[in-house]
Amino acid sequence: MFDYRDMLPAGLFEESDGGSGVTVAVIDTGVPRTAGVFPCISDNFTVESPDDIDGHATFIGSILFGRGDIRGICPNARPCFVKALSGGIAKPWPISKAIDFAVDSGAKVINLSFGFPHESGCPDQVAKACARARERGAVVVAAAGNDGGSTTWPASLESVICVGSGGSEGREVFSCHGDVDFVAPGVDLDVYSLDGSIEKRSGTSFSAPIVSGIAALIFARGLRSGRFMTPGEVEDELREMCTDVGDPGWDSDTGYGTFASLGTMKFEDSFLDTSTIRLIFDRIVSYVKSIIARR
Repeated sequence: MFDYRDMLPAGLFEESDGGSGVTVAVIDTGVPRTAGVFPCISDNFTVESPDDIDGHATFIGSILFGRGDIRGICPNARPCFVKALSGGIAKPWPISKAIDFAVDSGAKVINLSFGFPHESGCPDQVAKACARARERGAVVVAAAGNDGGSTTWPASLESVICVGSGGSEGREVFSCHGDVDFVAPGVDLDVYSLDGSIEKRSGTSFSAPIVSGIAALIFARGLRSGRFMTPGEVEDELREMCTDVGDPGWDSDTGYGTFASLGTMKFEDSFLDTSTIRLIFDRIVSYVKSIIARR
């Protein structure tokens, strides 16, 4: 069993009731039909079937809302899947309409795991939609891109949190750099596939929902204490939670830091159970004490 909650700060999942009360939108390749990922609100801004026939949205949903063999970061949040990518390709009009729909549906976090090339500039419709979303109280999170060059759009917008892939050693070589705000794990992450099996995926597309999920938990924790947080306040808490890597402070490779070291991602069904680990620890302590006693 793979548990994404193992990388969360202590107490955050419990204090937020797993994201309860917060709507999280995934604007992507459609509505997942895989066991373990449960869409609640959905719409389609393409001419294709609303179903996720590509698999990308299902991968993202696994990290956010997964249940069963993959435990997502915010499984109690209200999922909102909006299909805006046709054949896996992002086009400005459906993206902007999907962002507006997500906000109208109450989304407080919007995940965009796609991007337009940096050199092409950000389509005006998309930039305005992201700005409207933030003005209406939503945190917009986007993937930095995977070609190792400059960060893509809309991730590079000031109104959007840009997430690259990286950990305690810094930025992954494929992860784009420039306007990065944070990095998160993005290599060999377990996700559900279209047939319900588990496979491994890599890329900033899968780093972004880690930050989106944590943002949802921050929103939910605030709601449980009667506090309605602004996007700026959520971003401030994200900065406090991450671990600075690379150059001190913000840098163009890893932003303000990584979420990789908040906890230890693991398989729960490990051959080393708690009692075995405790036994090994006790024996190590006993061995060290015996060496000290002989000195």
